[in-house]
Formats: sequence, C-alpha cells, structure tokens
Amino acid sequence: GRHARGRVPDAGGVDVTVAHVVVTAWGDRVAPDAPVITSPAAGSSVEETITIVFTGEAGCTGVAYVGATPHAATEAPAGTYTAAGVAVALGENTLTAKLTDEAGNESAASSPVLWTRAVDAPVITDPVDDATVAPTFSVTGTANVLADQVQLYVDGVAHGDPATVTAGSWTVLDVTLDTGPTTLTAKARIFGVWSDFSAAVDVTVSST
Repeated sequence: GRHARGRVPDAGGVDVTVAHVVVTAWGDRVAPDAPVITSPAAGSSVEETITIVFTGEAGCTGVAYVGATPHAATEAPAGTYTAAGVAVALGENTLTAKLTDEAGNESAASSPVLWTRAVDAPVITDPVDDATVAPTFSVTGTANVLADQVQLYVDGVAHGDPATVTAGSWTVLDVTLDTGPTTLTAKARIFGVWSDFSAAVDVTVSST
C-alpha cells in the first residue's frame, strides 16, 4: 500500500502529524496448478476425431491444445474438462492443456502427451474369406478416400508394387501364386503414413 503524512492542528492549536495508509486490494493472483490429461493415453493410436479429457482445479476455463491449435473444453463434473469432436492430423501429435481461473490467472501447460492418429486400414472385398481362387487372380478392395496407395501382402510379404487408390477403391491385377492355402492382407497410405494390416483373407489357390 501507499503511506501519506500530513500535519493538522489539535484542539490546543498544536500541530499533530497524522499518517494515512492506502490499502490496495490485489485479489487472487495465484494461478491454478497445471492440469493432468487423462485421455487419450500417451502412445495410443486414435481415430480421425477424438475426445480429450483432463482434470484440475474446479471452476476454471479449460483449453486443450493439439500442437498449437486450441480447443475449448467444457467442465462436467467439477474439475473434469472435456473437449469433444477434436479433429487431428495423421501421424504423431502432441497434446497439452491449460486452465484459467475466474481472476484470469493462467496455469502452466500440462505435461505433453504424444499419440498417433492411425491411418484407416483398407478392406479386401474380393476374393472373400475361405474362397478358392485360380492360380492367377485379382484382388480388389476399398480404402479411405484420402488414401493414395494400397500395398498387397501375401503371407505377410509385400507383393508387387502398390496399387493406386481411386475414389476409395483399388485393384491389384494378375496375382499369380503357388497352389495351396494363402493369406492376403493389405496396407493403405495416407499423406505418406501407412496403416496397420487389414483384416486377413484366407484363400486356397487351386491348380487350375
């Protein structure tokens, strides 16, 4: 606060020094503790849109950050903050969160959480599972419309060059294999990131 002094006469005419103290009210100047992100878990794979959940001091405004992009969160129940429907980029992403209390004090950022948006795996539509195929046959399927290539695998080994995806469809022509049981899988590529394997399709290659 500030101090001021003045001189005023008392009843007998003697000057008396009077001190005035001006008190300044600063209010709440303590920032909330950094919140803790509880979902998604570090190292996990997520879909195209996610829900981010973090906890911290109740009664604050919560914001989640995917990289540097902010996403407003709602509080319910008290002390739990949720940002739903957050679109994320393919590949590795870094997530943090902050809280701001009613006095405008902003917390430090939470510990960062690193996670990956997985690329959707393609689907093999033909041949179907448990089918019998000719020694030379074609493999067709679907993929996310953002995919540009699909790689076919035969018994876990890449077979030929990747197929081009057009409007979410792809075909590998002239697949020639030895007679007997075979497992087909595939991976899709979106923006340079490859998906996990598709669901396996088991076929039997006939001799004719």
